[in-house]
Order: sequence, then C-alpha cells, then structure tokens
Amino acid sequence: MSTDSINVIRVPGEPVSGYGLYGQDVFSVHKKELAELLNKYMRPFSEPVIESELGAIEIQNTIGDYLGTAEGKLDEYEDKSEEGG
Repeated sequence: MSTDSINVIRVPGEPVSGYGLYGQDVFSVHKKELAELLNKYMRPFSEPVIESELGAIEIQNTIGDYLGTAEGKLDEYEDKSEEGG
C-alpha cells in the first residue's frame, strides 16, 4: 500500500480551558464541520448525518480550524491540500 491511498483527518474543534465545575481542560468538537466531514469522507453508503444526530456536545466554536473558518469550508481545505500547502 502506498501512502497516496492514506488520509489522516483531524476532528474539527478547539481546546477549552477551565471548563465545568472542576475547571478541566477539554476539547470541544465543532459539530457542523464534523457532520460535513463524516458525510463527505466516512459515510459513502449511508444517509447523511446531521449535526443534531451526532450526540456530541459543542462547548464552544470561536476559532477557525483546518476547514478554513468556524463555518467550515471543506472545498477550500481540499484545494490547499492538493497544492501541497
């Protein structure tokens, strides 16, 4: 198997410091972007999942991530990866 057929995908989200009663550091999933990513890359033979069906808790969504912005732009990310950047 060549590395050309291997993809690594990071869960979209951001770190959150001091969350909850005990001030824990946690990772907040960006639900909309996660649903888009799952539908595009990991659910080729099933109905699309919507963010409200994920069962994930989004604590905050204040920063852009690798999708381009907090709103998510998969196409922009793909364009950058194809250019090698």
